Amino acid sequence: MNNQVSVFIASLTRRLTGLYQVPAVTTGHDMEHVRQMIRLGPRIAKAEPMFMFDQEEFVVAVLLHNIDRVNG
Repeated sequence: MNNQVSVFIASLTRRLTGLYQVPAVTTGHDMEHVRQMIRLGPRIAKAEPMFMFDQEEFVVAVLLHNIDRVNG
């Protein structure tokens, strides 16, 4: 993983972790959900070759996909 991208992902994760906790999210889309999705990325890519995607881009997309579910 590119070091600059790793730093960006780590920073984004730190900034969003607090937002993705109850009571800010109540729909099951908390940080554990995000972590599970990130862990699934390599399995998805391996299971379905037509879904070729950049893993770093996938991680950023997963981190941001819940932002609209945050209360406040």
